[in-house]
Amino acid sequence: RSDYLAIATIGIAEIIRLVIRTEDWLTGGVRGVNGIPRPFGDLDYMPSQLAYLGLVLVLLLTAYLLVERQVKAPWGRMMRAIRDNELAAAAMGKRIEARRLQAFVFGSALMGLAGALFVHFNRSVTPEAIDPMIATFLIWIMLILGGSGNNRGAILGAAVIWIIWSVSELLTDRLPTEIAVQAKYARVFIIGLTLQLVLRFRPEGILPERQAGSPPHR
Repeated sequence: RSDYLAIATIGIAEIIRLVIRTEDWLTGGVRGVNGIPRPFGDLDYMPSQLAYLGLVLVLLLTAYLLVERQVKAPWGRMMRAIRDNELAAAAMGKRIEARRLQAFVFGSALMGLAGALFVHFNRSVTPEAIDPMIATFLIWIMLILGGSGNNRGAILGAAVIWIIWSVSELLTDRLPTEIAVQAKYARVFIIGLTLQLVLRFRPEGILPERQAGSPPHR
């Protein structure tokens, strides 16, 4: 059932992306929306970058603490019970579909916050900015690498993958033009190789989910 949900979600996301790309009157089409104001945009370049980084870190810490509180609350234990054994949770009177919808809305709200930060940082949004390679599969790789079911693992996976992605882009930009075009595909290879190594030697992720009552991972 979760596979069908994933397929349907990807399909809906692709439909939305194509609508954004084609409806000029609504989204600006391939040109997108430009001139979006950015917090601290009136500062010089470096102070503006540092101030925005501070804002992102504050929001990240706030979101992390709120999610951790939810995970440790009865609501979080109920969601884990539904994930681990849906039939048993339903037999105990839990409304499975309603709880799934709650989790979906909660996750969508967090992604919306991240998207808002991303758009205001770039001061524009275009169809290329939500390319499935970055907006879907790269995020999945971050989660798999860090460890699913673990908020710290998700943050760690995101940091590792994005550092690899960004550093490799900076390195390829310094190469001659005829080589740089082909070298850009090398970072996709590096990300894929990293994922394969993690799945081979640590399939639970760098920071796997800690079960209740188990000692912390060292």
